[in-house]
Amino acid sequence: MGESKLIKISILCSVIGLLMLLIISETISLKDSDISSIDSSKLENKVKIKGVIKRATNKDTISVLNVEDYTGNITVTAFTPNYNFTKNEVIEVEGIVKDFQDQVQVDALKIKCF
Repeated sequence: MGESKLIKISILCSVIGLLMLLIISETISLKDSDISSIDSSKLENKVKIKGVIKRATNKDTISVLNVEDYTGNITVTAFTPNYNFTKNEVIEVEGIVKDFQDQVQVDALKIKCF
C-alpha cells in the first residue's frame, strides 16, 4: 500500500471519528442537580438546574440572577446581552460552577425560559 493511500485513509478515519464525537456530545445531556447539592466540591464542573428567579439585576451585557428551587438558592451570572430576566420567571440553566468572592455560583452557558 502506498504512503499517500495510508495518509488518505488516516485522514478519513480522523474526520469520521470527529463527526462521531460531535454527534455523541450533542446527544449527551446533564441530569438535573438540586441547588443544595452545588458546593465547592463541584467547582469548575458543569451542572444543570431548574428554578424560579427570585431577583434579577440586568445590565447591558450581564445579568445576575438569584435562582431558587425547593432545596435552596444560588446566584447565576448570565452573559446575555439585551435580555431582561424577570422575577418569578422559571428557567433551566446549564453552566459551570465557579467561586466568586468566596461564594459558589453558576456561570450560565445556556438558559432556557419556560
